[in-house]
Amino acid sequence: MKKRGRKVLRIVLLSILLLVIILLFFPLFLLKYIVAPLLSPFLPELAPFNAEVTLKVNKAPSIENISNDIFVCENKALSTYFNVSDVDLDVLEVRISPTFPFFVSPSLTSNGKERTDINLFSALLDKKRVNSNIGYGFYSEILSASDGGSVTTKQVNISVIEINNEPNLTDIGVQTVWTVGEESTFYYQAQVNDTEDGTQDSRNFIFSLEFLDNAPRLFDISNNGTMLFTPDTNEMALGKYNISVYNLTLCAEDRGIIEIHQNITDFCGQNGGPVKKCDDFSLTLTDENRAPVIVNYSPSNLSFNTPGLTGLYFNITTKDPDGTIPDLYWYVDSEMKKYTTSNSFDEFRYSFPCGTSGIHKIKAIATDGLLNTTLEWNATVLHVSCPVTIGGGGGGGGGGGSFTACRETWGCLDWGICQDTESTYKGGLLAKEDYKIIVDNCKDSFLNENCGFKVRSCQDVNACNRTVFRPDEIEYCAFVNNPSCSDGVKNCHDDGCELLVDCGGPCGVCPSCSDGLRNQGERGIDCEGPCPNSCPVVKSVWSRIRAQYILVIGIIILLIVVVVQSIRYVMNKQKMESYE
Repeated sequence: MKKRGRKVLRIVLLSILLLVIILLFFPLFLLKYIVAPLLSPFLPELAPFNAEVTLKVNKAPSIENISNDIFVCENKALSTYFNVSDVDLDVLEVRISPTFPFFVSPSLTSNGKERTDINLFSALLDKKRVNSNIGYGFYSEILSASDGGSVTTKQVNISVIEINNEPNLTDIGVQTVWTVGEESTFYYQAQVNDTEDGTQDSRNFIFSLEFLDNAPRLFDISNNGTMLFTPDTNEMALGKYNISVYNLTLCAEDRGIIEIHQNITDFCGQNGGPVKKCDDFSLTLTDENRAPVIVNYSPSNLSFNTPGLTGLYFNITTKDPDGTIPDLYWYVDSEMKKYTTSNSFDEFRYSFPCGTSGIHKIKAIATDGLLNTTLEWNATVLHVSCPVTIGGGGGGGGGGGSFTACRETWGCLDWGICQDTESTYKGGLLAKEDYKIIVDNCKDSFLNENCGFKVRSCQDVNACNRTVFRPDEIEYCAFVNNPSCSDGVKNCHDDGCELLVDCGGPCGVCPSCSDGLRNQGERGIDCEGPCPNSCPVVKSVWSRIRAQYILVIGIIILLIVVVVQSIRYVMNKQKMESYE
């Protein structure tokens, strides 16, 4: 009876053990071999096995080495470089959107070149490019690189930091006032021009006036920069002031900008606060004014011959009988070339440009503010031909014949809408030469029936006044009536140009390796497949579930072993008790 009971107990325990195993492993079997294969097309990480097939996939271009935030100061031109690369060595179209006031160059990379430096640049960014209410101008720009089949984009934020421009205070120069007679009143209004605060009449400036050398203060300056003084012979008789030359400093201080950008000091070297501009001048008080005298000059020969491009040197020494230090003006023909204030000796260097000939005048004028003295040289310039410079800059005379080449830097707006070539030519709006070039290009591209052309506007941000390297402003294209985002053609419409066929620009965003979506055959979000970035290694769901099951099974087996051993112990104990 006891043996039968033990046998039954073993059968029960084995049955329980078998049931536990079935309950544990059947769901695992079901998950791995039935559920997972069904879901694997939608959740690849649930796939029960790896089966990789290597295909030749067109890799998307890369945009590298450019910050997300770019800062540039007002009155500066932006020029910063970044890289585009393509492992397939395709020709890349590089663009920035919007295209003004910032441009990129080159817009097309070379075929077979993996990496290209691209210049992101602008013309001079003046006050129109900032918002004075916030202290900067903000431009959200999209850079894109496309190989024709895929595109990569990157957003950059460009901040044009507003600065406080220095006031422009016109040189006052020497002034003279008589104690009696017609010129016995000194009246002068300071001439100020400031980008932010306007002119002297805006009342936006703080004017100050200082008499130097411990001289008595003869007059003050008003809040619009006006000085008014009439000598009083009675005060002069009392010794309050005398006939003399008075040296003064006049200053105009602006208000500073309204809002100051947090990075203005780091990038622009100023704090945006008020700026003071000063000018020294002299006022001669006299009762018998006499003109300045030129006591020495060079060259001593007032008429001479000189070839063009030859450096010429002139100087004069002056003296004023009334003690005034004159202002000096230098002219070439009728054009003023140099001005020097309060200087009894001055020098002037000049060279006539190539291609110049004939008689030309160089004139020096010394003035005390009322009376002038003039010295004039007559130069007979011998013709010198200008050298032919390929890709060089323009030239000109002055400053010792210095030559500075101007480098053309062209930036272009987006292309306009594609127009029908034939009807535009027949309407007289397309030149015959352009028409022939466009038609020939269309034939080469098999666009005979829908041959079109598009135009754009380009500007040289350096204003070199040459067009040697100007990009094409007219180009052939596939003409489509009513172009749209669903016409199957990469074209321009609605004030923008598509990046790929029917996407980007005025259309929806193109699938890319930076859009945060898993598309265009990517293995993960923006990684692998056509994308250059590797996907992060993630442990599969199956691996995580398997580890959890192993842990649970181990615990259950341990419990079963404990239970079995406990039963054996109890049964052995009962057996021993029965023998007793």
